[in-house]
Amino acid sequence: MCGLVYLLAPELDADARQVRVGNALDRLEHRGPDGRGVLSGEGFTVGHLRLAIVDLSGGRQPMQDPSGRWTLVFNGEIYNFRALREELSARWQFRDASDTEVLLAGLVLDGESFIQRLDGMWAFVLHDSGTGKITASRDRFGKKPLYYRHWQGSLSFASELPALRSLLPAAPWRESDIDVADYFRYGYTM
Repeated sequence: MCGLVYLLAPELDADARQVRVGNALDRLEHRGPDGRGVLSGEGFTVGHLRLAIVDLSGGRQPMQDPSGRWTLVFNGEIYNFRALREELSARWQFRDASDTEVLLAGLVLDGESFIQRLDGMWAFVLHDSGTGKITASRDRFGKKPLYYRHWQGSLSFASELPALRSLLPAAPWRESDIDVADYFRYGYTM
């Protein structure tokens, strides 16, 4: 179990975004004792807490491609990453043996269609600084949590609601009574 946060808030400077992301990571510290990383780009900041399972020495996050254009934060495990790595290795110079870099390489090289080839459990956010596009995904069964919020031009993602709330602290927050009831009735919400 890892923890991820993403904050797109162009109205804030990098220092202010880093403070908010740091506070959000503090709320997730139980999710990742093996590493903590924060990275800022133009208008966005991402953070990650790591529980090292695959490639104990590699796989540090946030992870960027060699050009620095794409930034990835990822929680989960890609079960078929070795086979995917073998296929991608003709087009990508791998720096470590992690499933994180395989995910990054596949998304950079093949785009969103690469998600259909994944076998595993995941939640990730990929930021493309070249186009400003953000790609976020969860596995098909929702095994790994990924919450998001859009408010007044800002966009945030986090692995847990307390972390998400701390990214945009001034935003009004109200839970839906129907969604809360559905969660207790069915164990999930739509």
